[in-house]
Amino acid sequence: MKNNKFFYTPHAKFYANFYITYFCNLACKICLMGCNPKIPKQFLPLEDILFYAKEFEKDECFSKSTVINGGEATSTYFYYSEDYLQTLYSELLKRSCKIELHTNSVWATSNKAEKIWQDLKILADFGNKNTIDLSCDQYHNNLSGLRESFKVLSSPDFVNKKLNINLLSFTNDPVVNNVIKEIKNYYPNLNITYAIEGEIIKTGTAKKYGLGVKVPFFEYHNEYCGIYYWSDEKLAISFHPDRTACIGTFYNPKRRVSYVNKDNKLKPWEQLYPELMENYIKSFKKDGCDLLELADIKEFLIPKKFR
Repeated sequence: MKNNKFFYTPHAKFYANFYITYFCNLACKICLMGCNPKIPKQFLPLEDILFYAKEFEKDECFSKSTVINGGEATSTYFYYSEDYLQTLYSELLKRSCKIELHTNSVWATSNKAEKIWQDLKILADFGNKNTIDLSCDQYHNNLSGLRESFKVLSSPDFVNKKLNINLLSFTNDPVVNNVIKEIKNYYPNLNITYAIEGEIIKTGTAKKYGLGVKVPFFEYHNEYCGIYYWSDEKLAISFHPDRTACIGTFYNPKRRVSYVNKDNKLKPWEQLYPELMENYIKSFKKDGCDLLELADIKEFLIPKKFR
């Protein structure tokens, strides 16, 4: 890139991936971020998310897809603000965004469950199809929460509403097979997708415990190949609780840049994107990936006049 003083529109399509917190009430051995109950309860400021949601409205390269992630995103109800996710849902939906919420459902048997379900009805009742992803595998100690979730999601408040429900698991996981049988036996009207994610990747905490498979150029295969060869694929712009952001792989801190200027003002998107992209290109070189040339990545991320 020759000049980052001018904003330019990349060829890639993006979606926003908001990591609300790294705090989690579970400590799963497969967690890429190593989230657990001992992590400080730090939360992504709501005003930051809404600022960038407004910025993305101006950019044709942003899809209307947004992911709300963690840690456990619903921790906000217990340790931050009961109105946080409700406000976030409403504001994103006002901007015609499709929302995908990742959760372990442990909260479903807690004293906050009724409030959380009421807020989730916002996603179910809205015109466009939103998504709730429920984690389910041998590493999540969350079966009681899942069972309560299946019960509620198969009730008139949710069934046949505009809500996608995904059960996230791994190939050949022993727990998910039993859960699938249980759903068919007890909740036959529950329209749920079994989103098998493949093998556990040996990164993050999984690497620490010797779990999973080692995939050469993992980040490259999932980010670079995907966006380059399939034009309908979207690349994540991830926002993190420490007020940093990155393009692509979210668990590699070296890819992140601060989205706050020294005067404590949030960087406008036309300032932030070139910084993110430059850092992404540097990471590509350090990855040592050999399936695409750097020129291919630049062609996808940088318009010709700025290469």
